[in-house]
Amino acid sequence: QATVDALRSASAIAGGEYFFTDGYDVWKVAFLRPGGFRAWRNMLFAAKGVTVYSYEINLVVLEAM
Repeated sequence: QATVDALRSASAIAGGEYFFTDGYDVWKVAFLRPGGFRAWRNMLFAAKGVTVYSYEINLVVLEAM
């Protein structure tokens, strides 16, 4: 839940710029607006009493570093 809350807060900041890496390359990015972050609870795990979230992050590359 803390990760989902942090990503939701970061995506809500207008003009926020972040650095993203895939382990090899680094880019300066911003969340796509609107719809840069979506999260939903996995109902299969929820039925067993476990909280697991799936999420989708859509970023716009501002600059390759």
